Amino acid sequence: FTKMYGFHLLKIGNLSAEINCEACAVSHQVNVSAQGMPVQVQADPLHLPFADKSVDVCLLAHTLPW
Repeated sequence: FTKMYGFHLLKIGNLSAEINCEACAVSHQVNVSAQGMPVQVQADPLHLPFADKSVDVCLLAHTLPW
């Protein structure tokens, strides 16, 4: 995670929220999920409540269907 840079990191989904990103250079990290804990923003991952170009990095562990 040392190669991720920016100001805002979204960890989308419950599995992404459990990944330890303390070594990441991005200091503002927000967990987003439709349900579960730990979550700072409860939202549908397909319809995120954030403005365009307001997020620098997204972590989506096993979120996208194959």
